[in-house]
Amino acid sequence: MHQGILLQIGAGKIGRSFIGPLFARAGYRIVFVDNNERLVARLNHAKAYNVITQFGDGTRTTHEVGNVSGIHTADREAVVEAISEASIVCTAVGANHLHHVWPLLAAGLLARVHRGAGPLDILFAENARRISRQAAAALTPLLPAGFPLNDCCGLVDTSIGKMVPHMTDADLRRDPLQLIAEPYNTLIVDRCGFRAPIPRCRDLLAVDPIDAYVDRKLYLHNLGHAATAYLAHRVDPSLSYVWEAVADARIGPLVRDAMAESAEALLATYPNVFTASDLRSHIEELFERFANRALGDTLQRVGCDLARKLHRDERVVGPMLLAARHGRQIDRLVDVFYAALSFRICDAAACCWQEDIDLLEHYERYGVEWILTNITQLQIDDPLHECVRKSIMR
Repeated sequence: MHQGILLQIGAGKIGRSFIGPLFARAGYRIVFVDNNERLVARLNHAKAYNVITQFGDGTRTTHEVGNVSGIHTADREAVVEAISEASIVCTAVGANHLHHVWPLLAAGLLARVHRGAGPLDILFAENARRISRQAAAALTPLLPAGFPLNDCCGLVDTSIGKMVPHMTDADLRRDPLQLIAEPYNTLIVDRCGFRAPIPRCRDLLAVDPIDAYVDRKLYLHNLGHAATAYLAHRVDPSLSYVWEAVADARIGPLVRDAMAESAEALLATYPNVFTASDLRSHIEELFERFANRALGDTLQRVGCDLARKLHRDERVVGPMLLAARHGRQIDRLVDVFYAALSFRICDAAACCWQEDIDLLEHYERYGVEWILTNITQLQIDDPLHECVRKSIMR
């Protein structure tokens, strides 16, 4: 049954392996918008692509996503028209790139109102907190004074838990459009963000409050990945993959301890949303997913980009602040923080993340205080920040 058109802005791993297939299964036609001209051309030529689901036991299934097309971002007129005609829009471009998207969305909303179309819901699959507020602040000055943004547009935060590893060169040579992903397919969305009826999609879960689930994703899933990378590299630098690290008796229990501390903070913050049993079960589910050997997920991928991942709003220090607010302990989280400061890992081609190397050289020269001030950005005049600083510095 045809439900309408999903306009997916960003045809990368999340857009094509997760959002596109989810809505295609529900009967939507999928139109991708992307700045990769070759990718757009291939989508328009093939009108379909394959998503390979890789299970933990080594088996795999292939699902064809059909009835797809693409628009290059340079074709502004076509993008604006597509926004004005879409049934629903989703972005998956990375939060740091959304500034390129706001003018297109504003122009599309104006065109939509001129057409007399109904409200448009825009989902933000960006794995960041409260993108909807950023969107409202960015779109308002781009629209005419008095434009009824809240009435004609739903700005919907999401929590994205799908794991999609990098494709190998060999895989891409066989089929440049295919993607490999894990079986997990639940798209968690903010029930309160919609203005039109919530789409009827089997794997779409509407929740309230969305902040609880965004924090759970960041402070359990992303924390677990980061803790695995940093602790594994400290314990045994010869390890390369997430699956082998979580199975290691020297590493797995340490990662679980760090996740358990974060879970205590989440439970204290959202006592009416989660139970201790819920969060314990979620940690065990994550460990099972991390152990999916067939994904080939690397420690470098989940650990690199230290400047972002050690920021106070991110996966390591974020749960420390949450725990400190409720008087919970953070000993294991502090251990993960220091393990990150020795994370010098390269990929299979001996390529290292140069920004991380530069950051660690600054750490060796200026010490942890430099990290806390310039990277983590904890403020000495904030009592909560100062509490975490003292725990790290002790």
